[in-house]
Formats: sequence, structure tokens, C-alpha cells
Amino acid sequence: MYSLHKLKIRIEKPFLTVDFTGKFVKSLLIEANPAFKDVFENPSYPTPKPIRITPLLQGEEKFPKISAYPKVFNDKGTIRPIEIKGDYYFLIGINSGLNRELHVAIANLFAGIDFKYGDFDVFVKATGYEQTDVQFSSNFKTLYIKFISPSLFKDPFSRIAGLKDGFLNRFAPIPPFIFSVNAYELFREKYTKTIVRLGYAFYESFNNLGTVKRVWYSYDGKILPGVVGYAKFFRREKMKGEVLNDLMKILTHAQIMGVGTSRANGFGYAVIEAK
Repeated sequence: MYSLHKLKIRIEKPFLTVDFTGKFVKSLLIEANPAFKDVFENPSYPTPKPIRITPLLQGEEKFPKISAYPKVFNDKGTIRPIEIKGDYYFLIGINSGLNRELHVAIANLFAGIDFKYGDFDVFVKATGYEQTDVQFSSNFKTLYIKFISPSLFKDPFSRIAGLKDGFLNRFAPIPPFIFSVNAYELFREKYTKTIVRLGYAFYESFNNLGTVKRVWYSYDGKILPGVVGYAKFFRREKMKGEVLNDLMKILTHAQIMGVGTSRANGFGYAVIEAK
């Protein structure tokens, strides 16, 4: 069982950063409940991880663009920092097995968290909280996906081929790539079949070639590529009930838990609409 949570915060002591802000949210949750340290940072923790976060968000689906649109560097050739202060919110998607840890973190955030982030003393206090219900109608004909934070799609065919290493990120915004991690989490026993179904169930709008974009972001001192923008797909009309049911589960999971890989670092936040 997965659930989506929205937490509003106020950052009362500003700080500068050149890192993608998903890193700050992760650090904040660990500070609010140290039990999250193992989940986020232990390399032997099972993957895909049972938690996803978004970057810090402001307004309607906006986040501080640390490096990405379009200049990464300032005139001196170094990464351009931004200042973080004031009111923000972020989303947390989580497996029910971590509900207790999440509630402890939220309670501590409402009390206020004072901690060291890099060279800065930061004070953060929660100002609001809500759990978001995610539902899709199975009668939809068109699928809209807006990639808010950079998305990194995992190659499903490496897994299908049985490769134990050499997994690559893929950048073509097509459903078998976009939802490959979601399909693996939900349908491991029929993963290959599910990837094939994602391939034939949706066909893309040609406008996607112009509305989905490459973006450069800064993370841990590295400049790396990701996918942002807007994509539109059409659903194949004739579809078996079992296939449609599985697809609805994948869309719901993707809205709650994000798409692609590195979702626990703030990547892969997508807003999905089915009409």
C-alpha cells in the first residue's frame, strides 16, 4: 500500500546551495527522524526504495532551478548557487511499512528542526500537512505527463536480458522507459509482459519531440543530464480488462512514487493526468 503526503515548511534561516534540492529534503527528513538514514543512505538497503521525495517546491509545480534552465555556470566558470529561504513544500510518497517513521518525522518538523546543512545553520518548521488521494478513471483516452523534476529512466531491457550490471539510464520518453521502475515494483513476476504491454498500450504524440527537453542539473558537484517537460500519449482503444487494470495500478503508483530511478533523491517527480 502506497500513500502520498504533502508537507509545507518555512525555512527561517536562509542558506546557499549548488546541489539539486532533493538532497536538502532528504537531509531534513533524516534530521527529523534518524531512522530514515538507513533507508536513504545504506547502499545495501533493498531497491527500489520504499520512499520517494520531491525537491523543494514553490507555487504551482515549481521548484528552485539550481542549474538547469539554461545556464549551469556563472561568468567565472563555477556552478551558480541559489539562496533558499521562506515558504516551500515537498511531497513524500511512501510504502505503508514506513508510515510510523514518517509520522515521527512530521511531528518533529512541526516542533521545529535546527541543524547544520553544509556550512549553514538552518532552522525549518512545518506549517501544514495533508495526505493526497490519488485516483484515475479507467475511461481515459489520453495520458498527459509533466516531468517537474529531472527524470532518469531505467533501461528495462537490461533487466529482461538478465544482465547483472551495466544498467543504463535511458532518455527517450516512452512508456516502457518512463514506467519501468513502477512496473518492476508492482509486477516483478510478469515484468517482461508488463513492459511489452506498456509499449503497445500507449502511442505518443509527435509533439513530444518538441515538448520534452533535456536538462542539466547539479548534484554532488557533477553536472548530469535528465528529462523534463511535457508528454502526451493516446491509449489503444481495444484492451483486455486485465491489461487495463494493471496499467491503472502503474499510473497510480507513478503519481505517488514518481517515475524512473533516484526517486529517493528527488528525481522523477511527474504530474500525471488521464482524460
